[in-house]
Amino acid sequence: MDKMTPQERADAIDAGVIRSWDEVDDEFRARLLARVPEVAARGSHRVADRVVRSHETFSDDLDELLPPERSADGLPSVTDFLLYDLPRLRDLLADDYESNTLEVHRCDDLRILVQSGTLVRTVALYVTATPLEVLVLDVEIERFG
Repeated sequence: MDKMTPQERADAIDAGVIRSWDEVDDEFRARLLARVPEVAARGSHRVADRVVRSHETFSDDLDELLPPERSADGLPSVTDFLLYDLPRLRDLLADDYESNTLEVHRCDDLRILVQSGTLVRTVALYVTATPLEVLVLDVEIERFG
């Protein structure tokens, strides 16, 4: 392989990929398939975490709800929210979008994550998702007091 061009190496590797069970030796295929229940029991069949991203207006919406700096009366800043509340919410959305959000009647594409906040009383994130991604569309915050 050392004397092959990069394309020749790629072609050789590609040629070695088995694309049908018919290409697998009967004895080896039986051995592989016999292990399926054992291997499947090792882990859940859950889809990998979704990527979570925010709509382009999310920062503007957050700026309207919270001050740029922590207030004298303890109101958290945008930075506080981004550091202390948002990571946990992001993890909830990435880990199990359907279970951690509420359905919205008559709007199948939209769900709402409502959670107790760390620095605010309650946070609601309006979200939509594909199998691979969650998009945070908007935010609402209920402050303490």
